[in-house]
Amino acid sequence: MKPRVPRLALALAIALLGAASAARSDNAGPFSFHAGAGAAIDDLDLLVDATRPQVQFTAPLEGSLLGGTSTTITGNVADFSTHPSDPRNLPGNVFHTLDWSLMDGRSGPEVLSGSAPVVDGHFVIPDLPLLEGENALIVYARDAAGWYEGTTLVFDVDPNAPTAALVGVLDGQAVLSQSLSIDLNFAAATTVVSVNGVPDGRSFPAGLAPAAFALSLALGPNTFTLELESAGETSSFSFTFYRVASREPIAIVQPFDGALVNTTSVPVSVRAPLGTPFVTLNGRPAVRGEDLQTFTADVPLNEGSNTVSAIAYPFGQRASVSITRDTTPPRVISMAPGSGRTLLASAATIQGVVSEPASLELVSQVDFRDAYTIPILSVVPGIFGDTLRYIHAFEFADFALDPGLNEIYLVLRDRAGNSAVVPLDLTRSDSALRILDPEAGSSVAALETSLRLEALETLAFQALYVGGRQLTSFRGRTLTAGIAQLDHIPLAPGLNDIRVVYQRYGGAQEVLVTSVTSTALPIATLRGRITDAVTGAPLGGATITVAPDGAEPIAITTASDGRYQTAIPTGPYAVTVPLSGFLPASGTDVAGLGEIIETDHALLRWSTGSPSVTPTGSGAASSHLEGVVTQVAGGQPLAGAQVRVTSAAATLTALSGADGAFAIDGIPVGPFSVAVSKTGYFPLSYTIEDADSSIAFDTKFGRSGCLGYVGTEGRSDAATPRVSRRGCACGWLRLLGAAAAGARGRSPGEWRAD
Repeated sequence: MKPRVPRLALALAIALLGAASAARSDNAGPFSFHAGAGAAIDDLDLLVDATRPQVQFTAPLEGSLLGGTSTTITGNVADFSTHPSDPRNLPGNVFHTLDWSLMDGRSGPEVLSGSAPVVDGHFVIPDLPLLEGENALIVYARDAAGWYEGTTLVFDVDPNAPTAALVGVLDGQAVLSQSLSIDLNFAAATTVVSVNGVPDGRSFPAGLAPAAFALSLALGPNTFTLELESAGETSSFSFTFYRVASREPIAIVQPFDGALVNTTSVPVSVRAPLGTPFVTLNGRPAVRGEDLQTFTADVPLNEGSNTVSAIAYPFGQRASVSITRDTTPPRVISMAPGSGRTLLASAATIQGVVSEPASLELVSQVDFRDAYTIPILSVVPGIFGDTLRYIHAFEFADFALDPGLNEIYLVLRDRAGNSAVVPLDLTRSDSALRILDPEAGSSVAALETSLRLEALETLAFQALYVGGRQLTSFRGRTLTAGIAQLDHIPLAPGLNDIRVVYQRYGGAQEVLVTSVTSTALPIATLRGRITDAVTGAPLGGATITVAPDGAEPIAITTASDGRYQTAIPTGPYAVTVPLSGFLPASGTDVAGLGEIIETDHALLRWSTGSPSVTPTGSGAASSHLEGVVTQVAGGQPLAGAQVRVTSAAATLTALSGADGAFAIDGIPVGPFSVAVSKTGYFPLSYTIEDADSSIAFDTKFGRSGCLGYVGTEGRSDAATPRVSRRGCACGWLRLLGAAAAGARGRSPGEWRAD
């Protein structure tokens, strides 16, 4: 029998060896030790364990989202696997139990702890209460060699968590591959009853399920619907993936870059790689077409330039175009011939300039024939100042004209779609002269009119007739091509036929006939000027009263230059011109139809000078009147003037002699009047209230148009109305003697009336 080494000493040596070897994994495994002390020998077999315990959670997994109030935790514990060089195949683990601790979050306090058995390397923690929010479960494992290791599982709890959810991918995500493996998260233990109606039957514990499904994808949208059963309730879970053919650039195919439109929005079309999920246009989602490549949307536009940007998702390809919104219609800046023109030719060349590039159509509607169009666009470069610009010109050559009025419409349409219609009225005429105004058969409320003519070429007037009466003032007048106006064409009340006889440039004579009706009443014109007979200064503010026979009186006030004018009915009329401080003027006449009567009045002014009184005594039975009658102009004596004295008792007369002197004796005492008259002169009359002495009476006469015509009354031709010039210059008088104090209530002295 061999002596044995004390077991304690041997075990200590082996343990020290194992501890020293634990730092190296290649020394792990079974070891046999032999020890001897003298003749004593002993053997000891040991298993050296250099591996820390490993805990692996099988459900739920790290990062899971759970939805219940409790769950079951499962996992595996591994320590030392059977060493391949060990022929005895020692067991792989030596665990029996493990400890766990539930924390309120990663760094929160411990809320629950416990232990769980380990059976064949597996453990189960059933019905673990859960905290809402983040949960951290720490599992501690201790092996026979004394190694102690803790492993943490972090997961979230939300009572409202969906039954199933995608993990790592998004619903609507685009992919380039033909297949896709997806991870799911189940809030609780769930069974997939079917996928897109096809029975499935797979069951998943609560939490993450990596690579839960391998999906085959076709180009375009791929939608999957899972029918689920969890905790006795059924639900559906759907998601869509888009398989895109490539990341190729996208393109806006309509409208083109630089397009012009006149609408508030424009439909925009984008072509994207096949299968693109969606596209936005200026942030607005576009609608995908059936071809899975075309996307369209209406994009609002502002006036002026707009940039439209397209973005394809999920790869972010971009494209943009510039679109101009133009709502301003094109304009015709200039055009020749202008509308309203009359042409002698049977065809016209119509040309002009428009405000912007535009297509033009010339539409004729003459005689209701079929309308025809001539589209044309010509851009002519031109230099304006230092800047090169473009003139947008057009021309329609040899546009046929029908006789008479041609109603033509120039239709413009710009590149934005705006249109405008410009009327163009051209008259084809075989006559070289046209009356523009007044129109034939029209009426005017006057006894004269103006003729507005258009000469198509240079021509000469030969005669102008109105109502058969020739107006010679227009004879021989030359008209150049263009517009001309003949003023003061006299008309008679009623219908007036007007004939214009002219000679064309080539020598041919033509006659133009029209008619105008005058609706004016038969009237004449009275006009003239009121002045001071002595100074010649105009008298403004004088009131002239015209009293036509059978009509209401007409009052006119002179202007500052002494002039006046008014229309009066034809026939007899009387005129009076009273003005404070002047002798009044008056007269009568007969106004003819259309006559212009010019009557000027020069009024004599009363004036206070130093009187020369020669009293003959008082208490006489009669008075004596003597004086001299002279002409206002030049102061020459006026012979043959009749001086009439009228009183209550007698009427006495005397004629002035060659020296203008007169004398009347035997005038009864008392008031009397003196009247001085002579054919062709304005009559003068005075009243003397009381005369008891001799009176020296001097008077001056001026020729009076109020009593007859003075001047000429001429007619230069039939076109000129009769102009009658009349005048009135009144005299002045001087009263001498005390009795003169009663004359018109004035003081004795020198008086003038104008």
